[in-house]
Amino acid sequence: MQRILLLEDDQSFGYILSEYLNMQDYEIHWVKSGKEALALIEKQNFDLAILDIMLPDINGFEVAENIKYKHTDLPFIFLS
Repeated sequence: MQRILLLEDDQSFGYILSEYLNMQDYEIHWVKSGKEALALIEKQNFDLAILDIMLPDINGFEVAENIKYKHTDLPFIFLS
């Protein structure tokens, strides 16, 4: 089963997307802040990161920059 990190701060959209991806047999780890995403990336391996851009703390671009620098094998896409 592929593991996806979902970074989305909107409660309704995050819930719908995570439920849909779960139904498609993906293991979803949904976080609502950039800080949570960075902490989780350090602890677990993921096959894909789906990143919201506009966030209350660290924006999605900054999270992506961290991924490119420290976790070069983790692909990511932006969701806005």
